[in-house]
Amino acid sequence: QFWCEFTASRHMSRRGVARGERVCREAFESGAMYPRVDFGALRTSALADVPEVFGEALACAGLDRVDAAIVTHLSPDVEDELRALLAPRVGRFVLRRAAYSFGSTLPLALVSAADATEISAGDTVALVTAGAGASFGAAVVRW
Repeated sequence: QFWCEFTASRHMSRRGVARGERVCREAFESGAMYPRVDFGALRTSALADVPEVFGEALACAGLDRVDAAIVTHLSPDVEDELRALLAPRVGRFVLRRAAYSFGSTLPLALVSAADATEISAGDTVALVTAGAGASFGAAVVRW
């Protein structure tokens, strides 16, 4: 067996891959270890899971709403849908200016928003994302 783990194996149980499973020769030769994007599944997952994790982040912060939020997703259309779902608990949304860049998307959007003075000292800012690896998360920071 090869040394590497299947990409995002924690999310591949529906494809028969166990968490931490190593890539075998047959999988390597068939290209099974290369990620494939299922945009429909990513949309479904984001719309189902992100609002819940956003609510959990607010609860952990002891808040009912935030002053601002940055929402990122591989698909700009899904970003729009997520903003609509989260809107009742967000004062304003800060839109990212750069292309989706996986793990660096939120930090880049946050720095860009700060540079453009779209967030101010003392603002509560929700950082919300759902990525191509079918992972999702939210955090609340006071700027």
